[in-house]
Amino acid sequence: MQIIVQNLIGTVFGRGFVSVTTPLSHSLQVVPGLFVAPVAAIAIVVAVVCFTGLTIYLSRTYTGMAMRALSENPDLIRVFGLDRDGWRNMPLPSVRRLWSRAPFLRP
Repeated sequence: MQIIVQNLIGTVFGRGFVSVTTPLSHSLQVVPGLFVAPVAAIAIVVAVVCFTGLTIYLSRTYTGMAMRALSENPDLIRVFGLDRDGWRNMPLPSVRRLWSRAPFLRP
């Protein structure tokens, strides 16, 4: 389906590269000889915030500690009083949901 939509868009609007300039796309000189686009700075800040948030989540929450315990030693999760098989199968419902929405990806 994606190939069909992509070809239709290419046929209607053309296949040329179009650049859209915005105030964020212009580079700013941070120090002499170093130019940084604001978009790159925003991407770095977002990456640092996401990494810090994930680190805090995995190190300070009950669920995060259980996930780390399961990844390091599957038997250690029993210390938390949780079912090992339940945590191992936790991501499967979301994967099944995505799989059911994309029948053209199935072999």
